[in-house]
Amino acid sequence: LKGTSAPKLSFDYAYAQRSVTSLDRLQVGLSRNCGSSFTALFNKTGADIATAPVTSLSFVPSSDAQWKHLDISLT
Repeated sequence: LKGTSAPKLSFDYAYAQRSVTSLDRLQVGLSRNCGSSFTALFNKTGADIATAPVTSLSFVPSSDAQWKHLDISLT
């Protein structure tokens, strides 16, 4: 990432909880020492990451509106 003035990680995700008590986690960490330690850049669970209503069925996004885009600064 040398020479980059504002490095960032960009990605899209879609997620629906299986129940209102589901606590699946989406976590992004950054290591500057080959994995000896990490700084959490994004760390959310359950409803905080949901992009669609709760479903007891296997979730497959059915529209663009069920996707969320994230840009996470790496500086």
